[in-house]
Amino acid sequence: MEKMKKKIKIGGVVIVLAIIAIGVASYLAYREKNKIVTPENCETCRLDSNLATEASDKNKKESPTATQTPTDLNYSNSDYGFEVKLTEVWKDSAIEEEDSSGAIKKIVFYFRTQDKRFESSDYLAPALSIYIYEKSKWEQMDHDSRSSTEIISSDQYTFSYSVWESSPQDLEYITEKELADVIDTFKLIQQ
Repeated sequence: MEKMKKKIKIGGVVIVLAIIAIGVASYLAYREKNKIVTPENCETCRLDSNLATEASDKNKKESPTATQTPTDLNYSNSDYGFEVKLTEVWKDSAIEEEDSSGAIKKIVFYFRTQDKRFESSDYLAPALSIYIYEKSKWEQMDHDSRSSTEIISSDQYTFSYSVWESSPQDLEYITEKELADVIDTFKLIQQ
């Protein structure tokens, strides 16, 4: 009887360990499928504070009145030929390149949040989205049906953006104006 209880106990432990292993494998597969692009693992984008600092240092040497803003960050995307400047508030943001209905791609800038409404998205709140459309498709769209605001067009692409509809409670200090200010720094770059 004692041996039987021991076998049942060992069997229970094996089952629990198998369930945990399946859970971990499922979670890792989910994370890989919904992978967040960070500066470390993105092949086509950079979020690099050193670029702004280097440029500012160069300007400082050339002009004694130039001011340095070490909190500036640059996000650039060489595939679609654009960059934006971000400020210190974006330091811990996450960036994801996603497919989008109608657009070629959508670049989403997420902030980490504690707001329970964002639990299903691993507590990442989409603050700013930049959409890349084929220029001809954008021009054919009905103006009233567009869900984003045009930024600029290049020969090939039209870029547009949208900001969050409702900010997380712990991020209400990040205003829509601050998000739109990022768009004011949008610049086309050579591809």
